[in-house]
Amino acid sequence: MLVFTADGHFWPEPYSAALYEVLKEASHQGELTEVQAIEIIKAGLFKNANRILIQHEM
Repeated sequence: MLVFTADGHFWPEPYSAALYEVLKEASHQGELTEVQAIEIIKAGLFKNANRILIQHEM
C-alpha cells in the first residue's frame, strides 16, 4: 500500500518522486496511458491517505 504524506515543505517525499519517474517511464514506453498513471497516483497516494485519515478520526 502506498500512502501520501506531506510535511508542509516544498520538497516531495523521495518515494513520490521515484513513483513519478517509474510511471513516467512506463507511460513513455506505452505500458500504460497518462490517464492510467494519474489514476495510480490518485489511488495509491491520495485515496489511501484519505481512507486512513477517516478511519483514524472515527
